[in-house]
Amino acid sequence: MKFKEILSKIKFVFSDESIERFYLSIPEWFGSKLSVKIHTIIFIFSYCLIIFGVNPSQVFDVLTNIVSLEAIYLSLFILMSGNLQLKKLHDVADGVRDIQEDVDEIQEDIDEIQEDVKEIQDDEDDEILCKIESNLNDLIKEINALKNRKK
Repeated sequence: MKFKEILSKIKFVFSDESIERFYLSIPEWFGSKLSVKIHTIIFIFSYCLIIFGVNPSQVFDVLTNIVSLEAIYLSLFILMSGNLQLKKLHDVADGVRDIQEDVDEIQEDIDEIQEDVKEIQDDEDDEILCKIESNLNDLIKEINALKNRKK
């Protein structure tokens, strides 16, 4: 294996994406049924050691250290995953804010279009009224012309 290949694999292992995936999987695993089963087996095994003659204080010292370290790291991983989720929520909130701004702009555009349509309708109504008035004037002229012919 070439040095560059090894270096790229090391970079992948320590990349932000890999580390993020790792610390998100830890709390997920500890919250699983398998984790409960394994922990139960470890605790039963620890008590069995005492039954088979191992010094209880040594068993409890080791067990206490293991459980304490596990709790410390688990709380760190939970906090890290919580921070990541909070960041994602902020990103979603920003996206929603952007969408709301876009919706507001679209609403303004719709309001302008509605005003334009109303103006066009008003202009068309005025145009129609002018045509009707012109036609009426033409009819009045024709009627007057007909009246003048009869006289």
